[in-house]
Amino acid sequence: MAESASTKHIIFLVHGMGKHEDKWSEKPEKTLTSAYDALKPEGTEFADYFEVCEITYDHIIDEWRQQNANNMDAAFKVLGDQGASSSFLSSLRKMGDATTSDTFFNTHIIDVVFYRYINQFQELIRLEVAKQIVAKLDKSSQVVKREWSIVGHSLGSIVVHDTLQRMFGGTSFGEVGVDRLNPGDLGPKVCLMVANVSHVLSNDFDVYNSIVRPHTDPHQGAVEYYLSARHEIDPIASIFPFNPNITSWLDPATRSKPHERYQNLVLPWDDITNANIHSLSHYFKNPRLHVPFFRALIGDRDWIMDYEQDIAHEKYRGGVLAQELVKLKAKFEPLAKGNIAGLKGFLKACKAFGEILKDDYQVDLSVKGGE
Repeated sequence: MAESASTKHIIFLVHGMGKHEDKWSEKPEKTLTSAYDALKPEGTEFADYFEVCEITYDHIIDEWRQQNANNMDAAFKVLGDQGASSSFLSSLRKMGDATTSDTFFNTHIIDVVFYRYINQFQELIRLEVAKQIVAKLDKSSQVVKREWSIVGHSLGSIVVHDTLQRMFGGTSFGEVGVDRLNPGDLGPKVCLMVANVSHVLSNDFDVYNSIVRPHTDPHQGAVEYYLSARHEIDPIASIFPFNPNITSWLDPATRSKPHERYQNLVLPWDDITNANIHSLSHYFKNPRLHVPFFRALIGDRDWIMDYEQDIAHEKYRGGVLAQELVKLKAKFEPLAKGNIAGLKGFLKACKAFGEILKDDYQVDLSVKGGE
């Protein structure tokens, strides 16, 4: 591990759908820091070894929201021109009221739809995220080459996937400094996809046939570890989960490594300490996520032994919403196991989840980013 500030491992946090302003990552970072410091060897702290850097692309989304707020007919025409079916658009119209107010529909659902279908929108976001990554790494590398990892949350999982594919294996951005970087020298150590929706939102890049995976050849797989996390009854993450065919997705040498390079982290349904089970902070708080993440960051499966993880999880269980568990399961599980196929079913689950949080738990995701 690093021994000085000049060699801290950078962890980029990339937000999901909804409104996110500067410093949106403060709460997730605090949660992650507290989790590490509770596990740390005596005399060490998270800040000794890691530097968290937030990445924000919401300003691009907000411009599109404002441009289309008063003319949703034009926006729907663009969606149709980009391949959205008439039945899907009809369903989408029924789902939202298409007003200028910051409803969940206009701050979450539309974000997802624009990213899924509109290539220009995708490219603006991917380039913005790539620029922020490279700017930070360039600034840091003036001292020494830096290790780095990246966390994509919710919509951020497909944004991270697509950005890394463009940076390390895709076609040129046409921008000096962010085109076809060498993954052997510059690729991230850990890619953690929290509430991973990259499968259901994939478009021009196939998430099961890209460079964003572990591989013994860095030109076939740009990341050393790929962790995919979802809560069992998080409707947004679980209705169409990321589920690669391991035998074809990973090469034999990677599959045989004792410290698993791909880990599918499914958090038990009753691990709930906050009604907003989709929030990044809620995920980070759970030892079943942050222990594997820290192990991968450090590159040591035995950094925390399994019995120590079990002890940490028992302490975590002391904070679960015991009186609300059955009620929360009854509300969220049917959404997570929804029977409407494809993107339409995903969006309906998202909207229903947001309405439950707002109506029953006074959590308005359109006001706060849900972090």
